[in-house]
Amino acid sequence: MPIDIASYRRWEGRARATPLAAYAIAATMVRRRMRIRLVRWIVSVFSLMATGSAAATFLFTLEGEGDPMIQHQIRLFGIDNIDLLAVLNHRLEGTLGWFGILLAALVGAPLIAEDRRAKALPLYFSRPLGHVEYVLGKAASAAFFLALLLVVPRASMYLVEVAFSDAEGIALRQLPTLLRTLATGGLGIAVLASVALGVSSLTERPTYAALTFLGISVVAFGTAHHLADALRDPNLLVLEPYACVRRIALDLLPVPAPLRPGTEDLAAMDVGRAWTGFGIWTGLGLLVLVLRVRRVEVVT
Repeated sequence: MPIDIASYRRWEGRARATPLAAYAIAATMVRRRMRIRLVRWIVSVFSLMATGSAAATFLFTLEGEGDPMIQHQIRLFGIDNIDLLAVLNHRLEGTLGWFGILLAALVGAPLIAEDRRAKALPLYFSRPLGHVEYVLGKAASAAFFLALLLVVPRASMYLVEVAFSDAEGIALRQLPTLLRTLATGGLGIAVLASVALGVSSLTERPTYAALTFLGISVVAFGTAHHLADALRDPNLLVLEPYACVRRIALDLLPVPAPLRPGTEDLAAMDVGRAWTGFGIWTGLGLLVLVLRVRRVEVVT
């Protein structure tokens, strides 16, 4: 799209944008992404499946049936000492992570690449819109979709437990657990959105950006688990972004042993290194994003 530089030089309006500019960008991106059928399927169907699974688990648990691992924990520690909301979140954490990666590739990775391909960034960065408003709007749109997948099912499981449990004061008693589960979802949103937007800023092809983000996720997963198994060092799982989030979740939501099969190495990972890995992955994505976006000249 051609830009008439002279018209921008004659601009005499506000020199800075209001916060509504970032909201307008986010709202536009959300409407566009909602038109994608696969995106609607992931955020709606999976949320309903997670809620239905939680309801079924609570009902079967109350009847003394259901998941053998949960029943074994109940026999060992008693149902009063089992935080079913925390256990269910751990059971779904791995699946949530992979669907979150797929959703981030669909809605997050193409966000900036599309604008670079259309050569629209110089137009966007004219007065009154600047770098900050643009980045906030794009990040908010990616976070919105990821929240539908990583936050809404967790809140739904809390509502299911409150609805089906006959324990007195269950809503207030489980509120701290709900806040910790929502914090875990927020960490997942932060790392996935930052890495996806950082990758998006590196290319002008939205498809390449999505495939590159998926490739980074798969390679990081394979490398981290292969090295952890080969060198017998669970701390090497820090090489996978979402493994850091899952390890932090184990610390925020401790559940009695035995853990879910296949999570022994994750539990042995040092939580301090998990926080460090989370910070490095998130900071690296944001650093790449900021450096790439700030290279575009703002027309004033």
